[in-house]
Amino acid sequence: IALCYDKRLVVIITILIFLIGTIWSATARSFNSLLGSRILATVNAPLTCLDLFFERNFAAAMAVYTFSLSVGSQFGPLKGGYLIAARGWCWFFYRLVILIAVNLALVTLTIPETTHKRIYLADETAADYEEKTSGPKHVEAVESVEGNDRALNLEGFSYFKNVLFVRHHSIEGGAFKKLLYLAALPLGFILVPAALFTTILYGIVLGWVIVIPTLVLTLFSPPPYLFTSTQIGLFSLASFIGTLISFLFTGIFTDNLSSILRKRNGGIHKPEHRLPAMILLLLICPAGVFLFGYSVNRKDKYIFPAVDFALQSTGRTMVPSILLSYVVDSFPDTSGEALVLINAGKNFIAFGLTLKASPWLIKSGVKIQFIEMASIEQGLILIFGLILLFFWPWLRNLARHSRILSPFHAERS
Repeated sequence: IALCYDKRLVVIITILIFLIGTIWSATARSFNSLLGSRILATVNAPLTCLDLFFERNFAAAMAVYTFSLSVGSQFGPLKGGYLIAARGWCWFFYRLVILIAVNLALVTLTIPETTHKRIYLADETAADYEEKTSGPKHVEAVESVEGNDRALNLEGFSYFKNVLFVRHHSIEGGAFKKLLYLAALPLGFILVPAALFTTILYGIVLGWVIVIPTLVLTLFSPPPYLFTSTQIGLFSLASFIGTLISFLFTGIFTDNLSSILRKRNGGIHKPEHRLPAMILLLLICPAGVFLFGYSVNRKDKYIFPAVDFALQSTGRTMVPSILLSYVVDSFPDTSGEALVLINAGKNFIAFGLTLKASPWLIKSGVKIQFIEMASIEQGLILIFGLILLFFWPWLRNLARHSRILSPFHAERS
């Protein structure tokens, strides 16, 4: 729907629905009413953060985005528990109502429309498009594409004038005719190796981050740890610390590495310049999983598995900073559809892994389970990284010229 009309309006409407659903939750008087309100409140807005940043800042933008999600998911329940104990469960939703209302006002006043008519060539990356649309070259490039008489007004208004528009003057109309195609396009990205690999790897890394807390109750309640419910809850702060450390350096490191490799390549940017940063993912995350199982199996002091959990949790920010920014850079015109597949797929994979975690522990034991988990993660990072680094330039051009993506870019004449 966002592509059929515009993203800004859809974002505002979905936040408004979230606000209405949360008000309903705060005033619910039965479980069925509360359940219905939470279903209504789960309506999602389109991802627009990468529309607002240049290619050179993609990784940092994704790091901020995923870090914000992590902070909310980890500190929200923790703070909510204390608030419910002190004021009652309704106040948990009253607080959300206040925060959502403030967010709605800020989004309405500051977020511009980003669904402009952009002219992409068949093998064009995000960096190529930015270079083409900066300065006099933009006019030449647009005029060279047949049938784009409206494209000269591509970025016609200033930031603040753009904010005031419900429907921007340069948004391409008639997109409802493509509604079914647009709805099915994310499934087509299953055939695009970069999107498929990112989905699987993100799901595995996120899955292990979720699996560890689900096993903490089983592993740390018996002797010698004898953790209380409060201590088990506070153990999850190790994940936040790992995510915070990764947030502070991964995005900046990936963007700077891409800039350095671009200069060494004669000023020509390639999305693959982001991939060498995967060495951090390869060295840190599998080691965290393996050492966590090793420490718990040896009954080491709790600080050791906590540090190991923090190491694995760095992947929660690393994967989006490196691989999501890489996918967006490779497919700037259809990045939204690719991210739909990645977000849905990684949640499905993480859910499946979490569901099987306890039976896996009972069958294999702590030591074997975490060795297998670390091996799976390390093997996938190594295999996918090598394939993308050495073969993806050819695969990317093949995908962009295929029928999957052809309606979304202009063929080079």
